[in-house]
Amino acid sequence: MSKSLLLAGLRTIFPGIVRRYRQHMDGMNELRNQGQSQRIEIEKISAQLHQLQSVLDGVHQSVLHAEGSAKLRGEPWRCLFLVHSVETWTSLHDVWLAMVSDPRFEPVVATIPRQYPGSAILEGEEDTHQGLLHLGVPHLRLTAANAMDDLAFIRRLAPHMIFRQSPWEKDISSAFSAAQLSFTRLYYISYGIAPIVQHVVVMLDTLPLLRRCRKIFVVHETVKKLMPASLPVVVTGHPRVAYLQRAEPSWPIETGNRFKIIWSAHHSTETGWNDFGAFWQIYDTMLALAQFYPDVDFLFSPHPALLTRFNALSGDKKEKIDAFRQSWDTLSNTGLITNGNYAGPFKASDLLIVDGLSFLLEYQLNQKPVLFFERQDHTPFSIIGEEVKKGVHSISPDHTDDLMYWVKYFIAGGIDPLEDDQKKLVELLTTNKNPSAAILNAIADDMASPF
Repeated sequence: MSKSLLLAGLRTIFPGIVRRYRQHMDGMNELRNQGQSQRIEIEKISAQLHQLQSVLDGVHQSVLHAEGSAKLRGEPWRCLFLVHSVETWTSLHDVWLAMVSDPRFEPVVATIPRQYPGSAILEGEEDTHQGLLHLGVPHLRLTAANAMDDLAFIRRLAPHMIFRQSPWEKDISSAFSAAQLSFTRLYYISYGIAPIVQHVVVMLDTLPLLRRCRKIFVVHETVKKLMPASLPVVVTGHPRVAYLQRAEPSWPIETGNRFKIIWSAHHSTETGWNDFGAFWQIYDTMLALAQFYPDVDFLFSPHPALLTRFNALSGDKKEKIDAFRQSWDTLSNTGLITNGNYAGPFKASDLLIVDGLSFLLEYQLNQKPVLFFERQDHTPFSIIGEEVKKGVHSISPDHTDDLMYWVKYFIAGGIDPLEDDQKKLVELLTTNKNPSAAILNAIADDMASPF
């Protein structure tokens, strides 16, 4: 068969494959709001999507490029979301949701493995897959033994644009590096609402993903002013703000206790990064606090990279963390959250105890008190980070008396003296009322210009 006849046949077959793929996506979107009882159906359709992925793998890339040209002439723009962290999916969820109902776009979500500090391998895709299933988000799973095969599939899928979750190249396979994905338009929404530490701000224009982005969407003009002028920053508001504010209260600890506390710990427990993590200075204090207050719930929400660091421990530290976990788990008023679904617990809780970073800002959206275990050697806050700090109570990890004072004060119903500072921060972060719509319109405007 001549090459021209082969291509003609593929052009005939490909639209049918795409229609089947979109029909399955539509079916999953219809099931998205029908609750956990539909989980089996979602898994079944995910498997069908996986089968179609294999079919698409056999379609010639030149035909897909022709399809892409047709899209640019009026059909929907295919947007690929590469997801390695369900914990930070909330930064993209509303954008994906807006695209589902916008005829200009054809969103496709795909999970990939990750490699966080402390881990020697790429892992975690199963957790991300399960997390997205729980949220009702239809998705493909890119789990080939050789990630370059997944990259080849992405190229054949021919997305007109890609969102990656993080600018850190080391967190994921090199197959999904900014350089490898630069065959199409790249857009970025930070997994954190704002860069609150200065050392991140000064390195932004050195990050390959940000340097290759067409547009970088940020929460407020204050953040844009922090960003290097060389980066294509657009002020739209941040989708995670709205997601967290509209969340319904939920709580995984079933004691019936009135007062509820979230304790969050960052992974930077050593020195050389941002140096906020204080877990090893405070974990025994937090265990003692939970034991002292059996009529108060304590929900531990560690950074996912802290868990991979735990798993890599050996010797004395491993014995300590194993003993802590056992003691924590045996208490009836304690719990652990590792699936990234913290928006509901934020709403249901009364107090946050944290050492950094993003929770310092995010929890204030609910205008509830924050106790900040502050290491004196952490890297400096940025300008917006200083605004965030005004709304939290700073406590030295060595001064447990201060912790006990504030915990007792808030349990007794004390009014937060910093509530006005929190209100000012919330006003700044909610200037743009519909970030997702602004982001989609900015992308549409950019699509009108040459690649």
